[in-house]
Amino acid sequence: MRPDPVSSTTPLPPHKAIYSLDTMPTRHGLSPENADFLYEIRELLFGFGSRPSYRAIFTIQEDTVHVLTVHRSAQDTLRAEDIAFDPNE
Repeated sequence: MRPDPVSSTTPLPPHKAIYSLDTMPTRHGLSPENADFLYEIRELLFGFGSRPSYRAIFTIQEDTVHVLTVHRSAQDTLRAEDIAFDPNE
């Protein structure tokens, strides 16, 4: 007997959600804080239950996805000084 396919609404465990950025990371929207950064930042919302409880904030440099931080969705707005990332390195 074949297992049922996972539906697109089935929440991914956190590690699989992060790994999903390997494929088409630009499908995720810009982070609300994007205008405060010198480089583009995007967010992946994930978690269990009816509302995503975590945000993975990431940037894309050439063909590499850099996950800058993962934190609870309820946390305060991210500030540029909260992130230690230099896109020129």
